[in-house]
Amino acid sequence: MVNKGELPQYYIEDNHPAIITLEDWDKVQTIRKLNQPKVTRPSVNAPQPFRQTFRCGECGGIISQYENYDRQKDAIKKKARRYWRCRVANGKNFSGTCTSPSFREEYVEHNFMSALLEMKSNDLPQLEAEAVSERTDLTNKEHSEIEEIEIMMEQLNQELYEAVDEELNQAGQDTKQVEALTNEIVQLKHQLDAFEERQEQAAKYRTELEWLMNELEDIPEFDPLKHRIAFRADIFERLVESGTIHPDGRIVYKLSTGIEWECYLENKLAYKLKVKRPRRKRSKAK
Repeated sequence: MVNKGELPQYYIEDNHPAIITLEDWDKVQTIRKLNQPKVTRPSVNAPQPFRQTFRCGECGGIISQYENYDRQKDAIKKKARRYWRCRVANGKNFSGTCTSPSFREEYVEHNFMSALLEMKSNDLPQLEAEAVSERTDLTNKEHSEIEEIEIMMEQLNQELYEAVDEELNQAGQDTKQVEALTNEIVQLKHQLDAFEERQEQAAKYRTELEWLMNELEDIPEFDPLKHRIAFRADIFERLVESGTIHPDGRIVYKLSTGIEWECYLENKLAYKLKVKRPRRKRSKAK
């Protein structure tokens, strides 16, 4: 009879002789690790600002990260080249086909920093974002409509109060009037909520634009074809809501300011570019 918890259970270690020694077991595990494939190992749980952000411009699939180890000694040292590629093109979705290539992580970072540089030297992003917030915000006519809705809701609430009181006196014989008034109030409330959401969205666009303009002032000037600058993950995580990576390397960003911005770089070998460091100010000799 199997003891399924009816009686006390105990766990005893080293009660029986081992089939192999502990030293042999450790050696086998080491050999197994060395023989594991060193190519296209996904890093799903790695903290990464690009994760769940990009879609493929060819098939619409999710762009995910994978690692490629060049040599076995690199695998032992945990050194890997990180790439981003469509999951369909990478063979993770057998129901679809895609030929989109992979892109080194350095290129994706470099593309974003180059996009920031373009936005800094161009008035168009600011003008477009201001236009979006203006279109999203409420008009004078809609503000007047809100006032009318609030007056109507106040009247309907009073009618509802009286209808409920009358229904209670009638012992709940007729609820049609209460239901009709309640439905009308709910519909008006939904209209007010939609107006409020638009106001909040317009305010968010303005806040994000002001923040972005301040951040762009700190982006140093550089030549994207000759240098890279340090990737600003803090700006990316707040600014980029989603994006599309096209097979030719174009990346279209959907920004928290309400606009889209596209950046294309002819040179895809960003990992070979030198990282431009800010110059240190020399201290004056006393």
